[in-house]
Amino acid sequence: MIVIPPDPLPLTPLTERLLAEAAALPLQDAAYALWWQRSFFIREGEAASPQDLSNRADAMVYGQMLAEGLALDRIAAPESGAILRLRRAHPRTSVAELRDAILAAVKFDDDCHRFFANDSTDYWQQVERAIERASRLSPGYLDTTLRDARNQLARNMR
Repeated sequence: MIVIPPDPLPLTPLTERLLAEAAALPLQDAAYALWWQRSFFIREGEAASPQDLSNRADAMVYGQMLAEGLALDRIAAPESGAILRLRRAHPRTSVAELRDAILAAVKFDDDCHRFFANDSTDYWQQVERAIERASRLSPGYLDTTLRDARNQLARNMR
């Protein structure tokens, strides 16, 4: 049984807006939206102690810390900040349902990247094919979520 600790994340105007948008979505779509927006939450969590990134060495260390935070969120997705954020958006949902939705979102995101074939065809066609294949394995996402997945994949794979 997973016990969810209290969410230590301070709410900022950006994180409040992202959580409100996710609350308006079905659970599966909210999980995916919050999953690919996790870097905003990690950065916003550090808003209380702003970083001076004018020094190149400090900027590199900050980038490495952000990358490590994202990697830890992926490794422990069901027990990480992802479940805390999803619980804020869908507070009446059981822990098992939150966990399953996050695992499904991570799988869908992984499949989108896995099915991206960087071949000689048009770049946008490659993106659309990848999302279409991933959505066949993970049906039920809203059209708006699939649109967001296409845009996110296009940004990530450039």
